[in-house]
Amino acid sequence: MLVNRNLFIVVAIIIMVVLLLLNIDIIIAAVIALVIAAVGYVVVNFKKSKKRLNLLEEDCDPEAFLANTEKQRIAAKGNAKTNTYLDLDMAAGLMAAGDFNKAKEILASIDKAYLAVENGTLFIYAMNYIICLYELGETRQAEKMYKTEISDILAKSRFVPLYKILLDAERNYFLKEYDESRELYNDMLRNKISKGKQLQITYRLAQIDEIEGDTDAAKEKYREVAERGNKLWIAEQAKMKL
Repeated sequence: MLVNRNLFIVVAIIIMVVLLLLNIDIIIAAVIALVIAAVGYVVVNFKKSKKRLNLLEEDCDPEAFLANTEKQRIAAKGNAKTNTYLDLDMAAGLMAAGDFNKAKEILASIDKAYLAVENGTLFIYAMNYIICLYELGETRQAEKMYKTEISDILAKSRFVPLYKILLDAERNYFLKEYDESRELYNDMLRNKISKGKQLQITYRLAQIDEIEGDTDAAKEKYREVAERGNKLWIAEQAKMKL
């Protein structure tokens, strides 16, 4: 959860007092103290945020991730922008747990005014919303959103997000364009991605193998997802397939 800002204010005051005792000019001491405290605040919260995200992306434990994210929401104390980002995380956690209806509800409630093309949050929002629609069988709405919002985001962006490959692979899968989907999934696997994303892709490739009648290849992939997927919904699905 977010480290209390008040703690860093106290730290800044202590640093400033120490510097003043060392006969440092008061203005210089104040600047140094504020810079050290601010950097410390950012670093500590970054590490905590990364640890929280790793619960989902590396530990494959959406339950723990969702619980931790809810604690961070309490710590945010109603900050609208922070809560919007946490809503994005909640939706991602629910998707990993297989609750696409609830994830869609959260995404639908998000105020996009707090999202931006530059930091990738607007793309993540659109990508996850579209995937929820596909998973729920709402293909027409998913296609409409893909052709409008994604095109608009890419037109405003200076670069194409890496996860555009994953989104296109998912889209091809649900449109039953399996050869194109497989190629894009394999392209994604050549990049450095999290364990969770790698297993998500492996699960989809197993589904494609199964659809195309390659049972042995499908079993091998399902087994990997079942053994390594911990509490991901795809791990439970893979176990049932096996």
